[in-house]
Amino acid sequence: MIKVGWLVDGLVIFTFISTWWVLLRDGRPDLAPLRLKYLGFNVFGVIAYFIVDKCIPIFMKFNEKAGLSGKDLNKKGTPQGDVPVPESLGLVPATVFVLVSILGFILISDEGFKYQARDTAALLSICLIILLGFVDDVIDLPWRYKLIIPPIASIPLLVTYSGSTIILLPKLVRPFLGKTLDLGFLYLSLIHI
Repeated sequence: MIKVGWLVDGLVIFTFISTWWVLLRDGRPDLAPLRLKYLGFNVFGVIAYFIVDKCIPIFMKFNEKAGLSGKDLNKKGTPQGDVPVPESLGLVPATVFVLVSILGFILISDEGFKYQARDTAALLSICLIILLGFVDDVIDLPWRYKLIIPPIASIPLLVTYSGSTIILLPKLVRPFLGKTLDLGFLYLSLIHI
């Protein structure tokens, strides 16, 4: 019988090798700089997977000692329903993701300041949502707060948004409003929600 952990590890390594095999077969010279960047992020992704794989059992013990565990509601009434299930383990892969992303931006990315600001804003939004998830696990937030915090967490993304706010209108309303309509701040507020 094959252990599931070894199967997943093998699939991660297979995915890494197969994507590189496909990239190396494409001999276009204009992709050469992208190949190196892609390799760097790919290597970071595989390393992050193995770090998370090794850290989760360690943090499961910490969570149980801290009392951050609950019961599986879907197994209520069965013997497995009484086994404590550690909570807040999403914090481990989320933290590794943020750290690996920061390392990737520092060591691999050669983009300008505009893109670094965008990437930093994205990481800030991700960190705020991670915080929301952790706080929800620890103090069981009411729904009204769970609905308010995600739009607040998207504010850094809206500040760095540099795309278009113009929409193409349907043919039915074009005689009245024109072919396009610039929504401006309304467009950003709709993305925000």
